Amino acid sequence: MATRTQLNININPDLLRSVKQQAIKSGMTLGDYVSKLIESYLKNQGFSPSGTEFESRIEVIEKELNLISSQIKDLNNNPKRISSTDTSNRVLSDSDVIQYSHLLEKQFKNIAREEMLSDKEAWRVFTKQADAKNINKDNLHLIQDILRGERVLNLDETIAFIKFHRGCPVIPCFISMSRTPILPKLFQITECINTHSKQPINS
Repeated sequence: MATRTQLNININPDLLRSVKQQAIKSGMTLGDYVSKLIESYLKNQGFSPSGTEFESRIEVIEKELNLISSQIKDLNNNPKRISSTDTSNRVLSDSDVIQYSHLLEKQFKNIAREEMLSDKEAWRVFTKQADAKNINKDNLHLIQDILRGERVLNLDETIAFIKFHRGCPVIPCFISMSRTPILPKLFQITECINTHSKQPINS
């Protein structure tokens, strides 16, 4: 077991208050939260650049988030805009929807890893997103099972799930909770499912 060493430092009271609040939100002790911040800093060689470099990074991140956000809106409102590939005539298969469940799980794990969160902590952050507030409890439990890798939806369940929410309710939460890039294949399969969920049942 690794030994722990006490570190006494002087810190701005407002900054300390902010760090404590973030630690509470993450469900961690103050010491563990600060340790993770330091680990993250060393791993990335610092996350607090100064001057124009910092502003430049923020600008790039904002552009990426705006692009992804617009893609999500297009994905839900007009799926054909995301990809030049026409999915309207493609037959949706069982393997597609199985992969959809697995990709949602993989994306969730990627976010948890990038944000240095446990799966439990990442789920807590997921449920706090604005888009998650529109998901009823039954579907939240279903989504949690999928993200844990404990449930894979079949074809009919997937179509009903997407149709009920008028689009994938999970990806918008992923985007707002982290800047981790969404897996391109997840976008592609969601586009295909969206297209088929809008078709008449007896078409």
